[in-house]
Amino acid sequence: MKETLFFDYDGTLVELWSLKDRFKMVLDSLYIKYNEATFEAAYRDFEEYLKINKYNFDGELNLEVYNNLWYGAADKAAERLSLDEKGRLYKKLDEIASSDKPFPETREVIESLHDKGYNLSIITNNFWDIGKKLDNLKLSPYFDSVVSHFEAKAMKPDKKIFELALTKAKARPDDSIMIGDSLEDDFYGAMLMGIEAILVDRKDENPSINPRIKDLRGLFNDGLIIPRIRA
Repeated sequence: MKETLFFDYDGTLVELWSLKDRFKMVLDSLYIKYNEATFEAAYRDFEEYLKINKYNFDGELNLEVYNNLWYGAADKAAERLSLDEKGRLYKKLDEIASSDKPFPETREVIESLHDKGYNLSIITNNFWDIGKKLDNLKLSPYFDSVVSHFEAKAMKPDKKIFELALTKAKARPDDSIMIGDSLEDDFYGAMLMGIEAILVDRKDENPSINPRIKDLRGLFNDGLIIPRIRA
């Protein structure tokens, strides 16, 4: 019987917003004037800084590491946009980064799975602080562990991030299931590790894939998850 359920975050538990979309929201919310060329250049500076520095730390991943990374990237964008007051940019970046919208069924399904005794964990390629996001959504109590690509220093479908997730969850591939919306990162990435996978196909883009569900309720409705009782 399966005991550990690994969930992707963006596009699976919450609505998917790209990093670029969020960056634009930050600028618009601060009424920063820019043209398309300036925006593209500023975002490119922002993204490039993240790519170059995202694994450039030693030891434990913590809030200081996150802040140094994000504020460093924000500084690069601010230079391109000729912004003097960076404090507002930092604050709005934190605010919008944490303002995720769960899918309608997310809380109900997660609560039910937790109450039935499953060990729930998250594996994510998200660039933000997922622990803070879960706190804001009041979902933290339901998850036993969270593994981000920052901590693993690797992104799905790289096996390193799945190996770390299994270690943190104290789980084995054969007693686990990966649930996510990315065919390559979540579905095939997990299967290459010997982990059973279920594709969340909200837009019905992969009709040939099995098993797949339209939303998280399908875990119950389609009989893919067998209820178990918490010990």
